[in-house]
Amino acid sequence: RSTDPEWCDPRMQAQIFPIRNGQLVVNIVRGLISATTVVSLFYGFRYYSALWELRKLRNLAPQKVSLWGSGQLVWEFLLETAFLLVHSFPGIDNIDDKHPSFLIAMNLGMFCRIVLFTRVLRYHSPLNTSNGRFIGSLTNVDFSTSFIVKTTLKDSPVKFVTLTFLTLILVSSYSLHIVDSYMCATYESMKCEPVSFFDSCWLLIITILTVGYGDVVPASSGGRVITVLGGLIGTLLTAVTIALTTSYLKLSRSEHKVVTFLKKDSNRRVIRRQAVICIQRAYRYYLS
Repeated sequence: RSTDPEWCDPRMQAQIFPIRNGQLVVNIVRGLISATTVVSLFYGFRYYSALWELRKLRNLAPQKVSLWGSGQLVWEFLLETAFLLVHSFPGIDNIDDKHPSFLIAMNLGMFCRIVLFTRVLRYHSPLNTSNGRFIGSLTNVDFSTSFIVKTTLKDSPVKFVTLTFLTLILVSSYSLHIVDSYMCATYESMKCEPVSFFDSCWLLIITILTVGYGDVVPASSGGRVITVLGGLIGTLLTAVTIALTTSYLKLSRSEHKVVTFLKKDSNRRVIRRQAVICIQRAYRYYLS
């Protein structure tokens, strides 16, 4: 490539990185990401170790067995470790610059860490207090992540659904923009133009709403996969929104009693009015 004076990095053509001639700065940022990943792995190990010790204190696990013999818990730890290890590390560009699939997968795979926000929601929930755990132990209800998520969805449905929908649109649109930009810039045989971020947002929104104008389409296979996954998750959110709207429109027990009473009173007045008319007509017929 040094013999070709007109050659340039295709990622510069796609304008992925706002830094010009700053590969060193990019690697420094990636080094910071790797450092924070190591810290996250350390605290993740401490978290699962504390969970295992808590089970021992509750006599739910053997006292002499370590975390590595905990069965399901160790598999959860290994799965979370695999999620955390997926990141863009320094020198990733030199692995295979002709086929950027690995680079794209490592960059976008970091979005899997969004799942860890459910743990934040669980341990910072107002239900997860000493009184709440006491009531849960009496009723044999485990304050699991699914229970906290369902409770939050019931208590703050508008905020929860809105935040989830915005997160889905931003993550899916950014991923689609990155994948199409890399592929269109690397493989000239595709003869495509990168989809902008705003066009990606528009594409995901009309896909979730099942409109599908067809004015914007993904060019790469990875972009199509992201669009399909975003559309499926968005459809589930739409179903949840419809269910929440239906539950809001449903009358409560007291409201239903008021409506029933008013209907009975209205029907009673109609019956009285019709009865009076019937008596009057019968009397007139008798007089005639």
